[in-house]
Amino acid sequence: MLAWRIGRRVQTVARDGKFSFGGRNPMLEYKIKVEPRKTYVVLMDVYADVGSSEGRFNYTLSPYAGGSPRTHLPYSGITLPAGRWQTLTGVYQSGARADGTPDSELYVNIFAKKYEENEHVYVDNVRVYRADF
Repeated sequence: MLAWRIGRRVQTVARDGKFSFGGRNPMLEYKIKVEPRKTYVVLMDVYADVGSSEGRFNYTLSPYAGGSPRTHLPYSGITLPAGRWQTLTGVYQSGARADGTPDSELYVNIFAKKYEENEHVYVDNVRVYRADF
């Protein structure tokens, strides 16, 4: 479930299909219900229209237990090549707090930082798979 976003839906750039989400420094957050002791794989396709000396792409996987974050798994400082789609991946295994409260949600935060006015980043095909059944 998409929780919030900063940026816009665009038709000019898409990995496949008709749309992607992007802008100068786009931000997306998804909240996903998780089951105890399961492994989840997060994938997304990202694209930068021009190279950037300062701009970096980031995403964080944050499991929540009992309504608050348990930890953060950052994937940060990624330099995107200009004009080429890339698929980025993150892996998370649900766990529990020290008191035994199991993870109930996984927050996936996707964001770009320090891109200039003429530099745009696009995100498409964000998907989450449970790897074990």
